[in-house]
Amino acid sequence: MKKQLNTKEQWFADTQEEAEKIVLDAKEEFPDELIGYSIQEKSNKSGEYFLVKLDMKFNTPAGIMKVS
Repeated sequence: MKKQLNTKEQWFADTQEEAEKIVLDAKEEFPDELIGYSIQEKSNKSGEYFLVKLDMKFNTPAGIMKVS
């Protein structure tokens, strides 16, 4: 058997409001799985942007073994 335990996602946003919307949508879609997030303001030669990182945990090895 193969089960996913956790995942990390990174999202790009042009504005702070878009970045906060990404986090809000993740909280609504994955209320129990979202264990952490960060919004970082970044810049490069093309301009400024926001990097959104989402950490999600779907299960633990012990949790999977109990169900099986």
